[in-house]
Amino acid sequence: MHRPRLPEWQEEGRFAGKVLELGTGTGLVGTACWLRGAREVAMTDLPAAMELARANVAANVGAAAGLRVEPLAWGAPLPAALAGPWDVVVAADCLYDVAALPALLRTLGEVSDARTVVYLAYKRRVDAREAPFFADLENLFDRVAFTAPEAVPAEWRGTGLHLCRATGRRQT
Repeated sequence: MHRPRLPEWQEEGRFAGKVLELGTGTGLVGTACWLRGAREVAMTDLPAAMELARANVAANVGAAAGLRVEPLAWGAPLPAALAGPWDVVVAADCLYDVAALPALLRTLGEVSDARTVVYLAYKRRVDAREAPFFADLENLFDRVAFTAPEAVPAEWRGTGLHLCRATGRRQT
């Protein structure tokens, strides 16, 4: 099975940086980042989602140094424990609520700097409603790239999954 590898992960698949996950849900992506060697992973979501994410982390990796689940509402002031910049910010399937996208953009701006790499994995639902978010993302970051359909791993094809990578947050 082909396992896609993000460029920040070293040859052997390990990454020693700090990862922030926005909208963790079940905690799968953040836990995977920690298991692949990230030295610090903070998984965030709304307070109502914390119980499930914490239970999954406890069941799968136990109490792990450097891995935590924190409540965070996008657009709200960042708690000191989540202050950036982070090396990598990830969010999976977090673009479905168009009304929340301006708050997500504000949070992305607060947790990143010129060295941060942001990955957004999403299912394209309504291009016209998502377009303003991506235009604003391109104003916030120097480089925004989308995975070409032919570059999507074979097991992802037909799922509607897209990957966006943003780097070089501009100074505001």
